Amino acid sequence: MQYRLEALPTVKASLIASDSRCIEWTYGKIWLVKRVLAEFLAGRVAAGWMDGEEAIGVARDWLYESAARRYRVG
Repeated sequence: MQYRLEALPTVKASLIASDSRCIEWTYGKIWLVKRVLAEFLAGRVAAGWMDGEEAIGVARDWLYESAARRYRVG
């Protein structure tokens, strides 16, 4: 996640991609990715690498905005 954060604008990089074919697996994978992302961003905030608002913005971009723009959703 650190390399992705440093290399790409967050709004251009989706964090979750899946080839799963059932909702149970998709739900579990998204839950796991959100948990790992939360821990990663909390670590970046604790290290002083970003503040809380920036971390929330990164999470929003990675989990929603990049896909919404790619698929032209609202």
